[in-house]
Amino acid sequence: MRNLYKISTIVVLLFVMASCKVGNYVSSNGDDNKAKILLVSTGNFINKIVQVQVDNNVPFEYRIVSVKKSYKKDITFIPSGKHHLKIYYKGKLIYNQNIFIASSETKKIEF
Repeated sequence: MRNLYKISTIVVLLFVMASCKVGNYVSSNGDDNKAKILLVSTGNFINKIVQVQVDNNVPFEYRIVSVKKSYKKDITFIPSGKHHLKIYYKGKLIYNQNIFIASSETKKIEF
């Protein structure tokens, strides 16, 4: 009886020690200082191409997507922090705002 107790105690201790996780694991997705913007519409601006200007830099083209059909591929990365965002459609200013985007945050702008 005493041997059975020793054997079961040893088996339990071995099981507990074997199940312990050793070491530190660090995960990084590479987007540490990146924020995201997503331009969506529920009406007239779906599939329209607009020019987006961030902090008076060179504007880039962006196709506005439907709210229901927005995917990860429709997201544009910008540095996190405070930005001045201007959006033009056919040369007309349709959005002019100061925004703050935290790291890894997605700013959704609806038209």
